[in-house]
Amino acid sequence: MAKAGAKTRVVANAKRLKILKIIILAANVLHVSVKLILFRQSSSLWSWIGFAATSVIYVLCYASLAGMAEPTYGPSGELEDGGADLSMGGMCSYYHDLIYLAAIVQVASIVSDRIWWSFLVVPAYGLYVLWGTLRPFLGSILGSGPKEVEREETPAEKKRREKQERKQNRPRYR
Repeated sequence: MAKAGAKTRVVANAKRLKILKIIILAANVLHVSVKLILFRQSSSLWSWIGFAATSVIYVLCYASLAGMAEPTYGPSGELEDGGADLSMGGMCSYYHDLIYLAAIVQVASIVSDRIWWSFLVVPAYGLYVLWGTLRPFLGSILGSGPKEVEREETPAEKKRREKQERKQNRPRYR
């Protein structure tokens, strides 16, 4: 049987998914009605390609979030697990960001088709994160990792180090 936290998580996840669905629907309706129907003379092939790309992003991200938030019910129908918390970080945060970015770009593309280029932020950020993750490993493999530069001790540093060593070697009485 689920605890109260799981029940509230189910309600919170359903509310968040409903808000995301409204955002997706509003952006699609606004884009289609204004750009693709009302101003169809100014819509180009890129408008349709951008619309298809944002639709794919919406479907993939929303389906992933809905799958994460899916509660688990027992054989008798009682709630066993409330699903993942959609307000947690990690992939949930990235999916939310992609949905929000797609909606903003889709609505802003009504003004100019060049707005679609802002989607390049996503792979650029992905490469940035990947580089930050792989850089220490690649550096050690290729031999270009951080190298420690050995320098000579100054007399003051030598005196301090020797004093510390003497202090550590002293017998301790309690």
